[in-house]
Amino acid sequence: MKKSLIALGLLIFLVACASCIKETVTTAAARSNTPANASPEPSARVATPPMPQVAKQESEAAYTTSAPIVVENQVDVLAQREGMIDNIRADIGQHVRKGDVLATLDSKQLQAERASLEHTLRATEQERKFHEAEESANQSDLERAEKMFAAGLNTKEQLDHARFYYEATKFQIAHEHEIEQQTAEQIRSKDLEIAKMRIVAPFSGVVARRYVRLGQKVSPSDRLFWITEVAPLRVRFTVPQDAMRSVKKGTTVDLQVPAADSKHYTAKVIALSPVVDPSSGTVEVVAELVGRVDRLCPGMTATVSVPSDSTVQAAVVHR
Repeated sequence: MKKSLIALGLLIFLVACASCIKETVTTAAARSNTPANASPEPSARVATPPMPQVAKQESEAAYTTSAPIVVENQVDVLAQREGMIDNIRADIGQHVRKGDVLATLDSKQLQAERASLEHTLRATEQERKFHEAEESANQSDLERAEKMFAAGLNTKEQLDHARFYYEATKFQIAHEHEIEQQTAEQIRSKDLEIAKMRIVAPFSGVVARRYVRLGQKVSPSDRLFWITEVAPLRVRFTVPQDAMRSVKKGTTVDLQVPAADSKHYTAKVIALSPVVDPSSGTVEVVAELVGRVDRLCPGMTATVSVPSDSTVQAAVVHR
């Protein structure tokens, strides 16, 4: 009896295990037969639109760098001669035109030397005119001596003597003419030196700094004024050589200037270096600002955003 009960319990246990194994196999087979991209039941489906590829490309941003705002002409005006400042006609913030006198140096000594050369020139001219008159008289003497020699009324020595005076006068006139030319060149040289005593603006712009005071003695190459243009404003920056494909003449870049409340401005590329700097692997780019730039001035620092290839492609796909 006891053995029958044990056999019956073992049989029930085996039947239960077989049922569990069959259910497991059936479930696994159902899962394996279900496609991987099968849509869920309508009650469990979530209406989420697919992410467009454009957003991914636009999120790649652009190449960004910092660059100063500059102008084409900006220079320190230097002294070309030694002298003392005797007049100052321009000061900080004053707008000047090309050729306007900014200051003058004392040129009294040069003016006196020029006046002396003028007296020498006039004296030489008078001597030349005297010898030209003498040449005319000596020419007449020579012609008379030749006629007398032909008539046998004078000797060969007298004829040679008259010819000598005539030829000597011609050489004297040529010598004095050269002295006149030399003196005239010396006067022109003095005029150039006197012109250097006048400090003039090399181009139209504004006086950014004044380094000298009235009565100050300056030497050659001393800084006197800092002159700068105010327009057109430009940015000069570098981009990696990999970005050369997306930057060319006419490309528009975005500028953000912290000193102007981070306002955005636009600049257009006007120059691109044709060579790559081997030490840094970058290319120099020059862009000129367009539109209203009232709050900007040379020397400010701007953040330049250069469009990349992916940004350009994204814009095309978006359109």
